[in-house]
Amino acid sequence: MFHKLPFHIAFVLFFAFSFFNQAYAQNTNCIDPDPFCASYTTQYFNVNSAGADASTTNPGNNYDCLITSPRPSWFYLEIQNGGNLDMHMTGYDVSGFTVDVDFILYGPFSNLASAIAGCNNYGNGGTGANVLDCSFSPSPDEDINITGATTGQVYILLVTGYSSLSNNYSLVQTGGTATTNCNIINTGNCGETLYDNGGASGNYTNNVNTTVTLCPSTPGGTVTINFSAFNTESGYDFVNIYNGSGTTSLLGSYSGTTFPPSTTSTAPNGCLTVTFSSDGSVVSSGYAYTVVCNPPPAVCNIASISFVNASVCNNNGTPSNAADDYFTVDIIVNYSNKPASGTLNLSGGATASVSVASIGASTYTFTGVSFPANGVAASVTASFSANVACTLNNSSGPAVASCSTPACTPNNGTWN
Repeated sequence: MFHKLPFHIAFVLFFAFSFFNQAYAQNTNCIDPDPFCASYTTQYFNVNSAGADASTTNPGNNYDCLITSPRPSWFYLEIQNGGNLDMHMTGYDVSGFTVDVDFILYGPFSNLASAIAGCNNYGNGGTGANVLDCSFSPSPDEDINITGATTGQVYILLVTGYSSLSNNYSLVQTGGTATTNCNIINTGNCGETLYDNGGASGNYTNNVNTTVTLCPSTPGGTVTINFSAFNTESGYDFVNIYNGSGTTSLLGSYSGTTFPPSTTSTAPNGCLTVTFSSDGSVVSSGYAYTVVCNPPPAVCNIASISFVNASVCNNNGTPSNAADDYFTVDIIVNYSNKPASGTLNLSGGATASVSVASIGASTYTFTGVSFPANGVAASVTASFSANVACTLNNSSGPAVASCSTPACTPNNGTWN
């Protein structure tokens, strides 16, 4: 279906909103799609407000139901857990009014490299895969469906906008058992400074509603955000920071001129989600924050346990009682990336403990540790109380025989 507006309406809309237009980072060529994910928590992304039609930029693709493809933005998603996937997408302009959105979905591809290699051949089968879903309706609401996805597959989504305004698009998973990998999104923001839609020097606009999810560039790492500017209409325009890649775990809500604190994710995926909303009146200079991607924490490891300087057997002052015979030995524990707190402990054949604050960076020696002198090899386990997984056992220590002689006990036998 073609989309048309009367000229005078189109002109009035352009005049009213053209000064709100801004450039977004989404890509207009299918060789470099931006990542996105679907979840039951609404995700937001922006679509270009300018650019040649996709059919002009990438003419080799089969655009199926898209009679026109203006202001294209290319995206990809990756399946984390297989199954069916149902998504709902809605288009909004910068003032919060709904706008027309169209789309076409291609796939599946075995991985992102294969998906990008298929650019300019999408929808033609073979390396270009097939058209899985497509809509060219005038509605601001679209349903996108994938059937029988499997883990690791990649799908390419082209979103086009009939409106000439700068648009935000919400996408939420509405059904299906499949899940998508949200760790792929926004890892490219590491080290960057992000601003509200007014940029580094301008004010933000009214009726803003944006969401960005920031994830570490390395699996196992975390994201930290540090604010360098903050000024919003107090009590009305809010920055919210959430733990993880959704908006279910609120860490803080901020408004006014007091800077939000430095915030680091504690979510399993290391991500943070930042939302910003403004009401219909009064604007300010907004905010700026820097994204820091922290590497995965160093893994604690106990590399070795050594027994040195073993003494001879000591009968403990009871030469006829072998049960309390003992010997001493020094135990050297070598480790790396020790915890910042707690204790280093010995257990098993002997027990000892020392505060982590009192030990060296890589080695500590327990001196004069006592073991039974019973001819059995000494065995000991070293571990850190703050990280119980950081442990090691050595059961090949010295074996020192008893040195006591039991007293002779006469019997009532007959001497010959």
